[in-house]
Amino acid sequence: MKHTPGPWKASSEYLRGRNRHSIIGNGLMICDTWDMEKQGEELANAHLIAAAPDLLEACKEFINEWHSNNANFAREEPKSLKMMRQAISKAEGRE
Repeated sequence: MKHTPGPWKASSEYLRGRNRHSIIGNGLMICDTWDMEKQGEELANAHLIAAAPDLLEACKEFINEWHSNNANFAREEPKSLKMMRQAISKAEGRE
């Protein structure tokens, strides 16, 4: 399974009496969030969704760099690395 390539961006417009926040990736509509009762939360969700491909790549890059620089250490991985692995699995549909 492969997601729409990044970069993704969030854009906003006022439509039919509500704010619509769209997430666009590679020229394609990924999804919309709408301001309804929780004003501002939907825009924050749109920005978080738009950052998802960048966050995924950052996690993967960090794990690769960490292993390259710590290959000789015989210790348990930090909790943050385990959390990143779980997030990557979830993002790639393996969890």
